[in-house]
Amino acid sequence: MRISTELVRETSIVDQESRDALEFLWYLNTFNNPYLATLMFSSNRRCSKHFKDRRFKRHIYGYCKVFGISNTVKILLLRRNFFIPFSVINPALRLNLNELNETDCKNYFRFGHSDIKTIVIHLQLPEVIIIPSHADRVLVIEALCLVLRRLSYPCRWFDLQNQFGRHISSLSRIFYYTMQLIMQKVKQGVLFYNSSPQQLNAFADAFASKGVPDAIRLFSVIDVKKVTICKPIRHQRSMYSGHKKIHCLKYQTLEAPNGLILHCSVGDDGRRGDGYVLRRSGLINYLQNHPLLSLFQVLGDSAYPNIDVMISIYRGRQLPPASVAFNSVMCPIRTSVEWGYEKVVRYWAFLDFKKQMKIQQSAIIPMWHLAIFLTNCLTCAKGGNQISKYFEVTPPSLDEYINNVIN
Repeated sequence: MRISTELVRETSIVDQESRDALEFLWYLNTFNNPYLATLMFSSNRRCSKHFKDRRFKRHIYGYCKVFGISNTVKILLLRRNFFIPFSVINPALRLNLNELNETDCKNYFRFGHSDIKTIVIHLQLPEVIIIPSHADRVLVIEALCLVLRRLSYPCRWFDLQNQFGRHISSLSRIFYYTMQLIMQKVKQGVLFYNSSPQQLNAFADAFASKGVPDAIRLFSVIDVKKVTICKPIRHQRSMYSGHKKIHCLKYQTLEAPNGLILHCSVGDDGRRGDGYVLRRSGLINYLQNHPLLSLFQVLGDSAYPNIDVMISIYRGRQLPPASVAFNSVMCPIRTSVEWGYEKVVRYWAFLDFKKQMKIQQSAIIPMWHLAIFLTNCLTCAKGGNQISKYFEVTPPSLDEYINNVIN
């Protein structure tokens, strides 16, 4: 085990005193002995001396001349004169995926072994995640498994202690910090996923096979999802939906026939209507100014306008026969977007537990966006879902999807 000065400077040490201690130990060149290195970094006791003390440094140099470097370090280790604010440079593996079979891995984390490794590799996350404000150090595989386990089903941090071997506060910090790292890379892809011309033509052909007229080139279906939240302490009226009689947040999404959610807007207040959410998202201007998407249309319900890039079904009781025939074809296609919402809630049931969805205490919107990304990853890993089977369109591979999201 050998440590260089670059690794010493990259460590997240708060005080300069501990940094001087590490640099001095490296200068003594005592890291060639694995036993000494393990003993040194496994001790959590505080030191009785400080490396800023010049007299203490002079005594160390004197000991080195008399007893030698290795014996001097052994004496200092026995006297507990070293103060290392963290346990190890390479954190211990608290969760070993190799001990879980494929079935248990999917039951706990929704993904298999190879899929979890693929996500970590293509997201280009650091091998060791270090939280700057604390001494938490965790391997990226373990951090990602913690995020997946937390979102998969409603549970308390206390319930995860035995599985991950960490304190409640440490688990919470690792979860939110890892979620922040992932969202920094995939946020733009979640807000809108860019499809190739071949994929858009395949989407239009899939909708045409279900009876859509040839003059209409659909590539996705739009709707708004109401996610129930806990009753907030402040600003209760802004979060209350008079339509559903619940406190909620609203997310606008686009569902493609290959089973992927192409677009998810930022969360809006529950009292807002679908028209407000559409205007605030800026989706119409984006579609109209896009050189490729401006040639296609989006299907929505009667709350959406009929323009060049968006069409809606007809509303009313006494409609002409042509409108009735149009609705009979379009309504079954439009309801396919509801299947996408069911996937997100079924795979990541923690987001459907409203007692934990506290808007003023938790990062609800980033968790929902992360769930959208993970749902698309799960669709690609499984090779499709209910929507892709209905329209007979195969989603991209997991590698291809993640690369397109982060690029």
